[in-house]
Amino acid sequence: MSSNEKGKEVMMVLLLVLVLVVLSWPLALFIASWYVWIMPFEGLFLALFKTDVIYTVTDFLERFLVWPRVLGRAILEECGSGETFPLPPTQGFEKERISDGKFDWKKIHFTILWLALLILISIPLAIFLMWFWIIVMPFEGLLNKMTEVNGKELGEWLSDFLFLFVTWPRILAKAVLEQSEQFPNPMKEGESSTDQYQATE
Repeated sequence: MSSNEKGKEVMMVLLLVLVLVVLSWPLALFIASWYVWIMPFEGLFLALFKTDVIYTVTDFLERFLVWPRVLGRAILEECGSGETFPLPPTQGFEKERISDGKFDWKKIHFTILWLALLILISIPLAIFLMWFWIIVMPFEGLLNKMTEVNGKELGEWLSDFLFLFVTWPRILAKAVLEQSEQFPNPMKEGESSTDQYQATE
């Protein structure tokens, strides 16, 4: 590789780092709290108004939430040598739609319990962990080279673990609307952040 090509590659990497620090991270951190508060209403709007407008909004926000990961991978793996600039993904995460069931007054205690858990624990926890998830995403490639946890590379495991609780409000909202008798466990019902990322590529 000639010195001219190396110089261009270094400049591209510096540009990507600048975009990550100045634009992508601040934008994702700004969106984070709004996203967590909007997320539980996806199914409610679908059930009450037969519209998936909230799904459209969250899908749009998710593109910018994972942009730091896109930039991080471009910096660490491609070293800025890609032919195209790493823009936000063209779609958000794949989401299961809420089933349209009828309200059962005999299960009202489950609705109240999951709603309380959603408002008092899940949403504050998701907002808190969302910041860590956004900060960690660009460094997945570096962390993956360190060690493995439960058969997964460290970066992917940490990102997936945080993502389970970041999206817990969506699982709880689903339990509220469906009046689920089972505890909406994020460790069992949550999805992989890495799988979701690959689905958006």
